[in-house]
Amino acid sequence: MLQVSAFIDANPRGLGLLPRDRTCADYEDLVNHYERRPSLWVEAIGDWGKGMVQLVEIPTKSEDNDNIVAFWRPNQPIPAQAEYRFTYRLYWCWTPPTVPSGATTAATRVGAGPDKDTRRFVIDFVGGRVAELKEDADVTPVLVTSAGTVKDLMVQPNPTTGGWRVSFVLAPGNAALCDLRCTLKRGDELISEVWSYRWTL
Repeated sequence: MLQVSAFIDANPRGLGLLPRDRTCADYEDLVNHYERRPSLWVEAIGDWGKGMVQLVEIPTKSEDNDNIVAFWRPNQPIPAQAEYRFTYRLYWCWTPPTVPSGATTAATRVGAGPDKDTRRFVIDFVGGRVAELKEDADVTPVLVTSAGTVKDLMVQPNPTTGGWRVSFVLAPGNAALCDLRCTLKRGDELISEVWSYRWTL
């Protein structure tokens, strides 16, 4: 189904669509080769004011249709025939010119949960300083959901990736949609980006 997400911000420094799956095995597509497609990063120059990054996910019956877009939308509606000026620089790249200082999400896996109508989530974070942390480090996952409940939340080092893994079970209850967000903290220090996921029936 058509889904629209809004990420509120003021004077953004940049936005873009950044695929992280970069091997042929991620897609197994010998025609379109999605693993070779560049990222597009928009560097905002100057102050853009208050608004939101809108992410639009469009249903499609063909893998040939590019069906996900992101764009900046100012808070105030733009009247017909009005003029607005935004200055920006485009980077067609493999990785964006600026990267988060903390760990980033390397993989998200979702499957059947242990009980009826539950889903198990497994998230791998890599990069930043997490590779330096020892097994007994004080790493805490901070997880919130807009609906339903979360149980069996745990975090552990992942020696295969050199990062840390978070796992949990979502029980959506009667909700048809749950917006989930997760970060890693060490004490009061934020050590990862925000993982954001929309679960739907």
